[in-house]
Amino acid sequence: MKLNKLLIFLGFILLNITSGCTANPVAVGIDCSKNVTSDLSMPDLVLVGTDVVDIESFNKSKEQLSKSYSAETGGAALELSLVLTSEYLTIIRSFNEPGQAVNTKTYIICNPEEGLSSDELYIRVVNNGVLMLETEPGVDGIPDDLWILYDKQN
Repeated sequence: MKLNKLLIFLGFILLNITSGCTANPVAVGIDCSKNVTSDLSMPDLVLVGTDVVDIESFNKSKEQLSKSYSAETGGAALELSLVLTSEYLTIIRSFNEPGQAVNTKTYIICNPEEGLSSDELYIRVVNNGVLMLETEPGVDGIPDDLWILYDKQN
């Protein structure tokens, strides 16, 4: 009985010690003055639904970016929401696989004239859509070695 009381007492002490620890939010700054370069060898293949197509099949486009794009890969729905300002492009990618929690990832990248990319994300604007490559998608259903075609939504 005394052992149980001692364990409960020690539990309360540990609870009080650990509850006093707080995490400070970290603000991440974006430095648009530097160019993003990567040693990453860009893949030549694009996932279109369940098919894999050569990237040469897609022509680069000078189209304005849309506010939303979508794709479907093997039953999972992917959506992109874009917010463009004069300096930044915010991209919110949602991955929704039936029966699973929705996986969402947000990217904030600089808006240079020569291309849209960051350390983890590469985008190419093509006719009626975008090709997007996530090098660290954080979800098993999105390959890190294939571009994905997202179709423009109206």
